[in-house]
Amino acid sequence: YRCADCFSQLMLCTSCCQSAHQLHPFHHVEQWSGDHFAPSSLRAVGLVLQLGHSGVRCP
Repeated sequence: YRCADCFSQLMLCTSCCQSAHQLHPFHHVEQWSGDHFAPSSLRAVGLVLQLGHSGVRCP
């Protein structure tokens, strides 16, 4: 994955992309398909935005 909104254009694995965007849930990511970058989503990397309980999962 790479992020169109981050200053760094580093390629990230799924886990690193998820971790890097915990505080940036509205960034736009793209996934390498073998010959080009295709639009993807942070949902596809498993990012879940928690709105209650101070940002942690419900007890």
